[in-house]
Amino acid sequence: MIRVGIIEDFPLMLMAIQHMLEAQEGIAVVDVQRHGSEWRAMLDKHPDMEVLLLDLGMKTGVFDPVSNIQEMTRRHAGLKVVVLTSYDTPSLIREVLQAGAHGYLIKDDVETLNLVEIVESAHAGAKVFSKRVDEIIADGRVDRHLIFSPEQLAVLRMMAQGCRTNEEVADALNTSVEQVKFLVTVVYARLQVRGAFITNDEHRLQAVGKAIAWNIIPPPA
Repeated sequence: MIRVGIIEDFPLMLMAIQHMLEAQEGIAVVDVQRHGSEWRAMLDKHPDMEVLLLDLGMKTGVFDPVSNIQEMTRRHAGLKVVVLTSYDTPSLIREVLQAGAHGYLIKDDVETLNLVEIVESAHAGAKVFSKRVDEIIADGRVDRHLIFSPEQLAVLRMMAQGCRTNEEVADALNTSVEQVKFLVTVVYARLQVRGAFITNDEHRLQAVGKAIAWNIIPPPA
């Protein structure tokens, strides 16, 4: 069961998100709040929360997303903070990701806002973005290394060090083969490598080469 919290100040949006997620087997919405300042009390009450959907545009009171996300991720290392907002300024996207956010979603990117899939992907270790943010990243307006999670980077490093199968990577990282398969698929998509199989030498070497060229991972020693 994925334990999810929601902070959203618009009541109808909050209700819609909550109902969408609660209708999905395997997801539990454990808390909802109306202002970002409530995150400390929320996480004190639910320290095992795994994903937090966080609105940035609070209509009342002052809320600085960057410093608060930094504190959230420092105090709760396992928490995946996914921003859900109307703001699409590249500098804000960059700052929020640098602060530790695990994803950035634009509310009116309705064709890509499958929040159930997004929550599941974030929980599994992939950074998540809506279509417009992906386009901003592809245009080079946000640093590429910010779109990879620690889990994805670990898989890339294992590939660069010579791991050629999902089983080798899973053993090295002490995780499941299914988790590795999922992360490899997402990594290939982010690197614009066609294919999803680590056993394909051409695709694997292309992915590693791009990751090194983009300064996402260091060259193997």
